[in-house]
Amino acid sequence: FCSNNVVFGRKYRFRSSESIVNEIELLINEYNAKGIYFREDLFTVNEKRVMALCDEIRKRGLDFDWECESRVDTINEEMLTAMKGSGCKLIWFGVESGSQRILDDLNKQITLSQIREAYRLCQRVGIKAGASFMIGVPGETIDDIQNTIALAEELKPEFAWFNIFTGYPTSPLYEYVKKNKLYDKEINHGILIVKTNEFDRRKLEKIQRYADRKVNGYMKRLFRQAFLEVKKGTLTRQKVIRGVRYLLGG
Repeated sequence: FCSNNVVFGRKYRFRSSESIVNEIELLINEYNAKGIYFREDLFTVNEKRVMALCDEIRKRGLDFDWECESRVDTINEEMLTAMKGSGCKLIWFGVESGSQRILDDLNKQITLSQIREAYRLCQRVGIKAGASFMIGVPGETIDDIQNTIALAEELKPEFAWFNIFTGYPTSPLYEYVKKNKLYDKEINHGILIVKTNEFDRRKLEKIQRYADRKVNGYMKRLFRQAFLEVKKGTLTRQKVIRGVRYLLGG
């Protein structure tokens, strides 16, 4: 379901802490940036690198808020404390499912216990945690989806994204989806708009809206989405109208 290795490959290039913070200083001094979003799937994969970056930010006396993306099995309290001290306000985790069976099918290589522990640590340190979830995974049942929604309510993330499984070439389960024709159509570059034996696409979209409303609530969803769009400078009247219609189930 993840396309990053298809788009970017599996090579990973590190930048030095000095180089990253030099760029941040430029953004703050020249463009009056107030916050930074580190768009990196595994920001915390290298603890030594994270600690060095946090130290460099503190050493230069920079004061800005930042967010990042991470895996629940790559954090610890010492790292989170350093991140908090250098301005980290929120971490996004790919939780995906409240069913261990589905997590295993997705080859996430994480456990429900690790998920709960990661959110507990973030709460203890004082960093907010967001979450992304996946529904419509081949073989998923309504009980699995209910477990996912229940886990989202238990974790109480700052915000929860509920995504419908999409088949990307070379990603886990892609060949299974294609061989068993578990998709409504194929779009650009072989991407599959997936359905399952249990749920057609329309049903999945209905469940997606239900989960979104139940966990996030109407206004929380609206304000969070608007906040993100404002930060990116991409908020338009049409997007506001489309977002309200989505929340209303239209």
